[in-house]
Amino acid sequence: MTTTRYLSVVAILCGLLGCAPVAAAPITTGRQVIDIDGAPMVVFTYRPPGCSDPSLLMVFHGVARNARTYRDDARALADRLCLLVLAPVFDKRAFPAWRYQRGGIVKDAVVQDARDWSGRLVLDLVAWARAQEGRPLAYSLLGHSAGAQFLDRLAAFVPTEARRIVIANPGSYVFPSLEIDAPYGLGKVYSGSEGEAALRRYLEQPLTIYLGQAIPATTSETIIPRRWPRARRATSAE
Repeated sequence: MTTTRYLSVVAILCGLLGCAPVAAAPITTGRQVIDIDGAPMVVFTYRPPGCSDPSLLMVFHGVARNARTYRDDARALADRLCLLVLAPVFDKRAFPAWRYQRGGIVKDAVVQDARDWSGRLVLDLVAWARAQEGRPLAYSLLGHSAGAQFLDRLAAFVPTEARRIVIANPGSYVFPSLEIDAPYGLGKVYSGSEGEAALRRYLEQPLTIYLGQAIPATTSETIIPRRWPRARRATSAE
């Protein structure tokens, strides 16, 4: 009997006999492929030694999609602050710029179904981590460059329980304005009283913007979009 068939038989018998559920396995350091919203996702993880009750830090990579490097770079911080690190890979084929950097909010000038916004995957990742740990983990989010753009869309459009959202050197922002169309503002997604409520929620987020100097301006990711002059005029008028 093959392993797959054996496991299927065990699962059926457990269903019939009422077996106790298998305890969740705490997250260890390594590379894992997990099921997120019905699709496989690679996640690099780090568990600091000597830390019995870590909170969760999720780290979001830049345009190079090198989540493993971001995981490794977060180790020193995790050791110091007792943080369990998750660094998911947003594959370029499945998550091109409109789905990753710009959060899947708009494609070809059309607002997408809110249920399909990429930021909602963060909630699924948090749920997975909590299930593995068997406890309601508090969590913070850190994104750099493309990952920072992704997290700014998350902050603007997807409610979370994040204690802190840090966006470092994003190439574009979500302006707190209904006059600027998404994904660079909240326009066309929200309007009227709903829009005002969305603006208030966005401005109330525990959002930290972290900027460095000497950022190369030769890649498409670090060039402020052509909408910048219009966005700047709109926000200065307000």
